[in-house]
Amino acid sequence: SNQRRVFENVRFGYSFGFEMDYFYNKLRHQFGYKQENVQSTKVSSDSDYFSPYKIHSFQTGLVWTQLDNLVNPTVGEYAKLSYEKGGRLLGVDIGGVVFDRWNINMARFFPVFDKMTFGTRFLLGAFESQSGSDTFEPEGYFLGGTYSLRGFKDSQPFYGNYEYLINTELRVDMGAGFQGALFCDLGDVGSELSELSLSNFQFSYGIGVRYISPIGPIRVDLAKGEDTIIHFGLGQVF
Repeated sequence: SNQRRVFENVRFGYSFGFEMDYFYNKLRHQFGYKQENVQSTKVSSDSDYFSPYKIHSFQTGLVWTQLDNLVNPTVGEYAKLSYEKGGRLLGVDIGGVVFDRWNINMARFFPVFDKMTFGTRFLLGAFESQSGSDTFEPEGYFLGGTYSLRGFKDSQPFYGNYEYLINTELRVDMGAGFQGALFCDLGDVGSELSELSLSNFQFSYGIGVRYISPIGPIRVDLAKGEDTIIHFGLGQVF
């Protein structure tokens, strides 16, 4: 996780999908297709420049949701397992970068004491390309910032093709629509799966305040990690 990169890019294209619901909408099976043209905003002499490339991919996933409140949950869990295949499907060349991407996103919430909720989230991701090209850097994972490792800057994230991330929060209802939070985040990324470390990970912690507004939680977090940073966001981190 020692690679710090930001790949500024422009994407244009289209996507569509559909889903099937089971068990009173608690379980959903999703299918989709995506086509994108990706271009760098840099000039070819810049170190972060990459050649234009195309994405033609099919996606499928399973989503399980059992929460008391989708915007500000206090009890329940959700889990999403997704797979994306690009460039080639069942031996047929569909164009663009040839790759596989797997993602797991799970969270659990449960009450601890009166007006107090503990929540934790686990993310795991892998991007593997078979194109033999270096023109698809932005397809990897970026770790650090408002919605992942809050003690690190959004402008200087860690970058890699594999990632894991664990977020934990203790949320306390303070009344009048306000909510306090204690949190810690840890995770790692790597260019290879073997580079992910369970002992030498990145870590941050802090405190925060949320206001549960009609449009969702408005969030302010003070985080300590590599830096001491104040983050503003709309919606809970997870």
